[in-house]
Amino acid sequence: MITVLCDEHVPHSIVMALRLRGETILHCDELGRKGLLDSEHLAFSAEHGYTFFTYDIGDFKTLHTQYIQEGKSHAGLVFAPQLPVSEAIRRLSQFLQAHEREELADNVWHI
Repeated sequence: MITVLCDEHVPHSIVMALRLRGETILHCDELGRKGLLDSEHLAFSAEHGYTFFTYDIGDFKTLHTQYIQEGKSHAGLVFAPQLPVSEAIRRLSQFLQAHEREELADNVWHI
């Protein structure tokens, strides 16, 4: 099962809608992790096996490259441009239904 952790810039309505669809999804705010550095978000999600969902493509791609070069592992990064909420829900839901947790690890995905 994939557990997704959403970046603080992702609307809470996306999290709530995906939960109603049966997905296991968390928001940084719920975990008291608002305002942290991107590197802290990635380290936390990697430590807990959470796939991280963000709109912040540039910074997290750089962090992904650093992780791989340093031999570190993470549970996957899923990127999306800032979309209307309904479109983000649709894309993320389809993505989660089409993939297994193991294939996400150490990879970057665009939806």
